[in-house]
Amino acid sequence: MTLCVGDKQLGFKARIDLLEDEGFIGVTEKDILLIIVDAGSASAHRAFTPGSEILETIIATVENFLERQFILRSDVKNVEIATPKRNTIKR
Repeated sequence: MTLCVGDKQLGFKARIDLLEDEGFIGVTEKDILLIIVDAGSASAHRAFTPGSEILETIIATVENFLERQFILRSDVKNVEIATPKRNTIKR
């Protein structure tokens, strides 16, 4: 989150709100990330020990977020650069 919205001294929810406000994520992904953050908080502060299936979902969710923000964003930019522009000359 820090790489996307900067090093702000905010809690996770406020930083997720910033991700949405600045267009990095949409409402659906925000809702998903809030659930994942709550699971992490519960693990750290409320003795939550997720089973392997839940842990796999958490890991997949975080990996998916990272891939979209840092890998696909760059790859898609390369697609944009490689794609010929439409002819703007009117006939």
